[in-house]
Amino acid sequence: MTRHISLLAPVLALLALLAAGCSKDDSNQAPRVTIVFPGDGYRYDGTTSVVEVEVDDDGNVPLVEIRLDDVVVSSMRDTLRTQLPIGRWADGLEHTLQARAHDAQGLTGDSALLTVTIDPSLQTIPQMVAVEPDPDAAGALLLSWLAFPAATGYAWEISRTDAFAEILDAGETTELAVSVPVADASLIYVRVRAELAAGATEPSRTYRYDGITGWRERYALSGAQQGNAIYTAPDGSLRLLSYAIEDGRVARADVELLRVAAAGEFISREVLLDATHLPTTSLVDAEGTLLLGGLADGVGFLAGFTLDGAPLWRTTPALFEPTALMAADGGEVWVFGADLREGADGGAIQQLDPATGQLTELATFQLEAGRRVLAAWPRPDAGWVVAGRLPDTDAGNYGGLFARGLDGLGATDWNLRIGEADRWLWRGCGQDGHGNYVLCGIAFVSNPRSRYGFLVSFDHRGRLRWQLGETNWHLYSGIMATEDGRWTAVGARRRYVTSDTWLYDTALRGLSEAGLPLWQIQHRLGEESQGFGLAPHPDGGWYVTGFTTPDRSEYDVDLLRLDDRGELE
Repeated sequence: MTRHISLLAPVLALLALLAAGCSKDDSNQAPRVTIVFPGDGYRYDGTTSVVEVEVDDDGNVPLVEIRLDDVVVSSMRDTLRTQLPIGRWADGLEHTLQARAHDAQGLTGDSALLTVTIDPSLQTIPQMVAVEPDPDAAGALLLSWLAFPAATGYAWEISRTDAFAEILDAGETTELAVSVPVADASLIYVRVRAELAAGATEPSRTYRYDGITGWRERYALSGAQQGNAIYTAPDGSLRLLSYAIEDGRVARADVELLRVAAAGEFISREVLLDATHLPTTSLVDAEGTLLLGGLADGVGFLAGFTLDGAPLWRTTPALFEPTALMAADGGEVWVFGADLREGADGGAIQQLDPATGQLTELATFQLEAGRRVLAAWPRPDAGWVVAGRLPDTDAGNYGGLFARGLDGLGATDWNLRIGEADRWLWRGCGQDGHGNYVLCGIAFVSNPRSRYGFLVSFDHRGRLRWQLGETNWHLYSGIMATEDGRWTAVGARRRYVTSDTWLYDTALRGLSEAGLPLWQIQHRLGEESQGFGLAPHPDGGWYVTGFTTPDRSEYDVDLLRLDDRGELE
């Protein structure tokens, strides 16, 4: 079951109802589609750009897509003939051609895969042909493209993502190839423009080069553990923070810091705090101090450590329960939590000196009894956004989540209550730096078989943007925005064994800026495994940490190196 709400949802629902009303596909058989032109091995040479199909179905087929290399290049409605954009694919190389038919009941059918080529003389944009290690220059990649008619030169760009929001390298040349100092173990996207007398062409289709070799390391510790967060030290090595989590702990566990090399080799571990401590928030500040905040036997605490695990200070603030840390734009660290002073509104914002642990009050805000702030962010228009858990219900069930917009003085501008009916439980959050936020976790609906992982997005003005809930996802526990505005989420997907038994696999999902699913992947790493922490790799792709258990008696920390689509190999 998938639950997805976006600005497109009403339009899609109306189209589905209209299509269903016209359909006679009561037997619910998938449509069958065949490409009748061109034939396998056909070469488009400019005489035609046509694709023709035949469709066989017991009802209405409102849509047929034509795909080149699994990219939709044309869609047909009420016709079985279309034109290919051959000028954008005219590189003389082999491409797969396939048709996909969609019937009114939502079923699809694919044609056989055909191979076609398109003559390079037909190109309307430049054509990248290869990105590969340069045999004549160690530590460099060779980018090459076809000659473009009447071109006086070429301009190329390299980025870590296909949105090219941040350019890794760029340049100009009159040649058809260029050597660029980029490690062949990187993940990059490349495109090129041709310079003409009238100006530059549109960019080529994006070429994806994936030189990443994924890996997985499992760290067996003395007690039950789960990797919760990843931080990168200045020398490129990693710090994995591991501890039990509230209302979901695999066991009582010490708070530990694992030092790990960038390639995954274990270096050392330090016990930061004993098992009575339950962190709700962590942060590495601009000076490289690791900060922790949360509860210890029901009392709030704050603690500071070096990235090697050496303790700097620990404090138990009087009449203040710190539960969320935030790095301000100027490098300051702010602490959010419950104000326990008699007559207080219930919430407080304090500025923290990371070197000493000293707190200075900035503002107070309304926070009803039982609510717990678990995340805070600066608003683009001044003030803050806070989010966290609603109080549990009288029946002892989880109460859902809230988000609140505060002005610069702590006054409430807006308030959201979400996930109350399905008893949403907090597991993680993310923000894109532009005033959009995502909360994630697990929905504890009454029927365990119907529990699902959820994602919900809202903006800094308190407007819900989209939400996604799927029963085949056990939970979502972490999410990060990429530089192109998309999102990557990590968690666990269910793997059913019997009608009453299922296992969990570490899984990732990519989403568009609007929350539309783009890809997903899961990795079977043990009898049960779950991903919790997510961090970008400097060469592209991700580090993911979490836990795994071979027999549910021992829980060990996992670390994975994955590409930008979650692939391990």
